[in-house]
Amino acid sequence: MRRDARLPRSFEARAGILAALVLTVLTAGTASALTLEESAREQQSVPPAPAPEARVVDDPGLTVVAAWQVAATAVQVTLVEPVPEPPPAAAPAPAPAQAAPAVPADPQCGGDGWQSRRGQAALDGLRRPSDAGAFQLSFEPGRSGMIGLATVHEGRMQVFVRSCADLPMSLLQHVVAHELGHLVDGARLGDEQRSQWLAARGIAAGTPWYGCNSCTDFATPAGDFAEVYAQWQTGASANRSQLATAPSAGELADLAARFF
Repeated sequence: MRRDARLPRSFEARAGILAALVLTVLTAGTASALTLEESAREQQSVPPAPAPEARVVDDPGLTVVAAWQVAATAVQVTLVEPVPEPPPAAAPAPAPAQAAPAVPADPQCGGDGWQSRRGQAALDGLRRPSDAGAFQLSFEPGRSGMIGLATVHEGRMQVFVRSCADLPMSLLQHVVAHELGHLVDGARLGDEQRSQWLAARGIAAGTPWYGCNSCTDFATPAGDFAEVYAQWQTGASANRSQLATAPSAGELADLAARFF
């Protein structure tokens, strides 16, 4: 904002004209007001008032820089209003949180018929899944206390598929291969081949092939055969037979060529 105040020069001709510039006030470091006061005396017989001395007033709320009296002259006064500071820029609105992409459900772990899909995936992952083509396989809902069952004389096997959380795929695949091994044994091996198996595995001759009633499967020659067959089908390096140690890679290849 700009204001101009000029004293006409015709006033200079008049004797005794005085202009008193009274105060320049600074409040908080910013010029807040400037008052220009004019006084004219037209009676020449009246002497001019004595000039006030320059002074500084010590007032906590007001700082007076100077006050003095000067001869009348043209004075231009400019008041500059402080330019207001622009308001602070508003912070950008946060971007909306992106929803995590939905992870599709594993079809082997849920939905209608998931047990069959999961069991078939375990079978398909074997070295030679075509061995199952000669038998009847069924993948059924989980059952307490049992995962796989082979009915050798019927050429049929059942796998009771548990949830993905309760039964890892690696174990499910081993069970499928183990039960399939029992069916291969029943279909391909006779007494002579079984005797040769005992000899090849270092198991005492004459050991009952199926063991005693309710014996642990892993402690019978039939269980040993099924475990070694599962080791070969899954590509594992060990098995759970309790009658003999797991064959090395070379021994496993020889057994597979002779018996599987």
